[in-house]
Amino acid sequence: MVVLAEWYMSRIVKDITGLANEVINILLKEVSMHWEEMKNETWVYYYRMIGDHYWYLAEVSNADKIGEMIDKA
Repeated sequence: MVVLAEWYMSRIVKDITGLANEVINILLKEVSMHWEEMKNETWVYYYRMIGDHYWYLAEVSNADKIGEMIDKA
């Protein structure tokens, strides 16, 4: 039962990590493409969303990567 729980947890971490990184990359690409057109509120919204996804990565990261994710957030 413990092995199954560990496998399931590793699967969830892998999925969250993959999705969060994908969203971060899409948002960074979108922000960089439309930087000059954005109003301040829009810019803040996108960067807040990027920070939130770095926070999600920090929540599922191991101890040595948490500091890096928090700094990026």
